[in-house]
Amino acid sequence: MTKAVAKKKDTPPSNVVDFAADAGGGFEEADKDSYAVPFVRILQSGSPQCKKSDGAYVKGAEEGAIFNTATGEIMESLDVIPCHYRRVFVEWIPQDEGGGFVAEHSVDEARDIPLDENYRMENGHELADTRMHYCISAETGEPLVICMSSTQIKKSKNWMTVMQSIKVDREDGSKFTPPMFSNSYKIETVPESNDKGSWFGWKITRNGFVEDGHLYQTAKAFRDMVVSGATEVKHDDGFDEDVGF
Repeated sequence: MTKAVAKKKDTPPSNVVDFAADAGGGFEEADKDSYAVPFVRILQSGSPQCKKSDGAYVKGAEEGAIFNTATGEIMESLDVIPCHYRRVFVEWIPQDEGGGFVAEHSVDEARDIPLDENYRMENGHELADTRMHYCISAETGEPLVICMSSTQIKKSKNWMTVMQSIKVDREDGSKFTPPMFSNSYKIETVPESNDKGSWFGWKITRNGFVEDGHLYQTAKAFRDMVVSGATEVKHDDGFDEDVGF
């Protein structure tokens, strides 16, 4: 497993054509369902990407690695700029029944769904309290989503607390909370365990304020797209959102 390497900027050949004259050409009819916003997940010992006998195997994948579901990139860490936060309840088919994503429910919808002591619905599906952090890469500006559920909900709460506690002075001496996308954070994984088993969880460290104006505007634009509904994130069947026991 290697650390993520910053992607080279694409520079078109200067002696061919003027690409700028046709900027955006071909994408005119693309809508929010035409793109995949990647999830960034932690690979666990049972993840299919780590098994050479599985069709989903990714070379170099091992437990504790960070995996980009859209590009297949394997990373030890990455720097992100958080842009927006949502809490949802994700309905899953249990792993012992084949697994797979079923639906996403709002907090209000989830209140009216009866559950048994194992958080299973009347249809036998599991309902996972899930915290979704919409971010962009602090290196490339590419959008990505980090989901936290089960044991990682505490990590999400701590991250939100850190972001909310950041204060900036106004000229009149008063203080205000800067936007979520004003700071970048280093995302890593750490081994964790309890009496039921062991796994890898998230470790999040604040880097500091974003100094690149273009990245800041990119993060703000992604936040606006998420809030307006112009972009849609689809949970993939290949992963169980739960991390830990």
